[in-house]
Amino acid sequence: MKKIYFPRAVLPLSVVFANLINYCLGLCVLLPALLALFTVSIAAFDRLQRAVAEEI
Repeated sequence: MKKIYFPRAVLPLSVVFANLINYCLGLCVLLPALLALFTVSIAAFDRLQRAVAEEI
């Protein structure tokens, strides 16, 4: 039976690529959520600023 060469760099690279995929998937969820929250907070701040300006 013949020995098969297994490159040692494959294992660390597989961990790096698996975590990169995990990071990208998390970012795909996080960015729309942050954009939705940020636009809502900007709209609320804008309404509050107009209300304060009308009172003055």
